[in-house]
Amino acid sequence: DDASFKTSNFLPSSDAQVWIGEGAMAYHSGQDGVTNTFSSSFWYANQLGEIATSKPFAHSVFCRQTLTGGNYELLAHEENYEPNPDFWTARLWNILMGTVALDVQGIDCCIPGSDTLLLHAFCARPSALAKEGDVSVLFINIDRNNYFNASISFAGLNEGSNNLHHEELSRSDFMLEAHTTPRLKSKKVRMNGDLLQLGNDGELPFFQPQKKMQRDPILVPPLSLMFSVLHNISAPACFSAFGALT
Repeated sequence: DDASFKTSNFLPSSDAQVWIGEGAMAYHSGQDGVTNTFSSSFWYANQLGEIATSKPFAHSVFCRQTLTGGNYELLAHEENYEPNPDFWTARLWNILMGTVALDVQGIDCCIPGSDTLLLHAFCARPSALAKEGDVSVLFINIDRNNYFNASISFAGLNEGSNNLHHEELSRSDFMLEAHTTPRLKSKKVRMNGDLLQLGNDGELPFFQPQKKMQRDPILVPPLSLMFSVLHNISAPACFSAFGALT
């Protein structure tokens, strides 16, 4: 935010954009055992959410340092370019999260005042998983020991969503957890219990969500990231946003 305030003096118009040109958890090629492990994903995912709502100018682009090279690389160049945990975080973000950030104060979450559950909400990105008005929410549980049992609802939705039957208000969950222990040092991650890895020919896996009802509690384990796409809620801010992304 401090950088945004300083930059605002040099921006010629409201059409100018603020970018992060080289970002990672630690400078000078990162730190082995930290920036190339699951611990970095908590910082990375939260940064992607935070910069989108920074004041007075939100950042529109985050250029990650780096694709390969150094200890903050997304693809491990000394391990046959196997993806590090931040690669999977970036991949899920780009598939599920759109470009319009939503006010998390508009989400009724059953854990008021928590400082170990971080929350970001965006209009969902158009895909086979989302349609106009859908919302993607990211829960980041940085607590080492405690689960969070959350339920969410939105105020001010279009009337159309209120006329849907409960069975139509579904969600798609994508849970990221460490694959090995100690959890924060893991270089492998699981999504919904399955190890994420490339195929025999280097192809990316299909991300199969867990299908739930929106009325079902969202159980967020310790040291985990949960992406949840909320379907058919008709968020007003996401209709023009959807058109802009297609």
